[in-house]
Amino acid sequence: MLNWFYFILFVLAFNLGGCSSISTNVQIQPQSIVSESPNPEALKYFMEGQLYINQGKYAMASVELQNALLIDKNVSTIHLSLADCYWMLKKPDLSIFHMRNAIEIESENQNIKELLAKRFFALKQLNEAENVYLQLSMENPDSIKYILSLAELARLQNNLEEAISYYQKAHNVNPQELSYLETAADLALQLRNESLTIALTQKLILLNPSNLNYLNKMINISLAFDNKDKTIWSMKKMLEVTGYSVEIMNQLGILYFDNGQPDSSIAVFTNVLDEEPKNQTALHYLTLIYDEMGNFFKAEEFARNLIIHYSDNPIGFSDLALLYLNHNEINKAIEILLPASKQFQS
Repeated sequence: MLNWFYFILFVLAFNLGGCSSISTNVQIQPQSIVSESPNPEALKYFMEGQLYINQGKYAMASVELQNALLIDKNVSTIHLSLADCYWMLKKPDLSIFHMRNAIEIESENQNIKELLAKRFFALKQLNEAENVYLQLSMENPDSIKYILSLAELARLQNNLEEAISYYQKAHNVNPQELSYLETAADLALQLRNESLTIALTQKLILLNPSNLNYLNKMINISLAFDNKDKTIWSMKKMLEVTGYSVEIMNQLGILYFDNGQPDSSIAVFTNVLDEEPKNQTALHYLTLIYDEMGNFFKAEEFARNLIIHYSDNPIGFSDLALLYLNHNEINKAIEILLPASKQFQS
């Protein structure tokens, strides 16, 4: 149990508004380890130091607190108050020195270590801040805030792969929070790491299959990396969420066509024509696909349907003329192109 000395130290240091309330948002809760019979003279100097602190007279406060330490150096509260005074006096090295002393006295106090890390951060001593947060994270492996602090420090030092690892670790600790994976995926994309970006985005989709933002992101990412297989996978997932869409089906058919999967492309475009028999995109691509497959009559059928349904659009005429040219039927191609050129001349 804390005796009256510890109690007064605690009340004076933190309820009267010491420096720590000014320099940081972290509230220190010391559990000082001192002798069984604390020196009343040390208490006197400490109290006088606190009065100067409350008046903003940090230089005079530091003198009183140093006197208190000369009498009893094993009170973390005195070290912390002195550290705060030196911080306000813009003497960071002395401030850090006394904070380390306080940690030696109270090695289990996480708040002091957290404050030390924040002060290193304020001094832009990122490696030192990282070392403290690493220690805190090891002591508190399930603490999200320390993992995220390490992730942010890694990102600030442009160690993006390390930052990604920390954000993944944060998600493992709290699987319900998908924002950590979102950030990891964004950083992986920033690194132009295709496999990692796609893996993380795919994991987001599997965890939240109805999220259209994730699906659209996967489509855009896979298109950027020219990964048609993943774009096709994403389009199919999109259809599962949104329901049947002729527009998405057409995009899927085109992807199959560009990916060298004519049979799948034909199946998709045939399905579109079942829904919309005059769909221009489906008729156009079925003409191209059957032409490439050497099925002249099927290709001619779809090209002529294009002309019938879209006589005011040159695409059907172009498709049919190109089909004839591909099969060395020059006269037929000319028969199509001559009237079309007059019809569509600018």
